[in-house]
Amino acid sequence: MTHFVAGVGTGGTITGTGRGLTDLTDGAIEVVGFEPNEPLHAVDGLKYLKTGDHYHPETYDESVLDRKLYVSTGDAYDRARALRERYDDAEVPIADAGQHDGATVRDHLRVDGQFVVGTSAGAGAAAVGLLDEAGDLADDDAVVFMLCDRGDKYADIPLWEEYL
Repeated sequence: MTHFVAGVGTGGTITGTGRGLTDLTDGAIEVVGFEPNEPLHAVDGLKYLKTGDHYHPETYDESVLDRKLYVSTGDAYDRARALRERYDDAEVPIADAGQHDGATVRDHLRVDGQFVVGTSAGAGAAAVGLLDEAGDLADDDAVVFMLCDRGDKYADIPLWEEYL
């Protein structure tokens, strides 16, 4: 792994994982946080912290980050749709020491037989896209980001209401 990318909700994942990866690798893995780029966003689960007049979770330690990116709601939605379309019928093995006995990403991200991810997962893909578009990723880099939510929780928003 060369990069770890996570969004800022409570800040717990990016802070804890970022600290652990930095300690384990002596800072060799770049820790990249992302948040919505506008205060009135529709990326569920993420916080807008770009300006100081918004709630800042106590669990979030921004000093852990090597870099912070800002993702638009539109890009988060577009990337969530792209993930859905790309992996709707895909069988992608999970590499985790056999704990899931042949389970696949497809099996884990399905609700009633349909592949679903939410807007914050799409925002993670958009953040990785920003790194790539900026030329900050080499061909042999390995970027890890989380599909941190399921879209079925948001069935009433335009991203999924027709699909679900």
